[in-house]
Amino acid sequence: MPNTGDTASPGRELLDREKYEIKSGQLCLLHRMGEKSYWVPVYVRVYRSCFEHFAVVSKDQAVTTNATYVNLRSASSSIVPGDCLSQFRVVQNNFEGTVITFDVRGHDSIEEWVDAFQSFTPPSSPTLAGVSPSLSPVIPRSPVLPPLPEIDEQE
Repeated sequence: MPNTGDTASPGRELLDREKYEIKSGQLCLLHRMGEKSYWVPVYVRVYRSCFEHFAVVSKDQAVTTNATYVNLRSASSSIVPGDCLSQFRVVQNNFEGTVITFDVRGHDSIEEWVDAFQSFTPPSSPTLAGVSPSLSPVIPRSPVLPPLPEIDEQE
């Protein structure tokens, strides 16, 4: 009997994932252990939709079982100042203020990577306008009516 349910097929899930992937490729991740630091080659995929923005960092393009997921919803990214123009930082706006440093090696454009990791805030966002968001809608006020005089019913 054929399956007539509305369950998604694995191929459809792959197509949906590819639809939201905005950048992928080989980068090097700065790994610090105590006083020592070294570069680790990683494969990075960045996804963005209207609800999510995250990166999947894995050691290999094919095997992503030990991948690290990085939430980019409120992150900022920028090129590392100095002589090396191939490095950029991603700073998560969370309590810890986690900083991740990547190095772009090869033919990829560093600006494309910085844009992919940059959190996107639409122009209509209240945070850009400097206005705190309100939970209730704005209700227009009606013109003020004059007060009614009280009339005693016994008269």
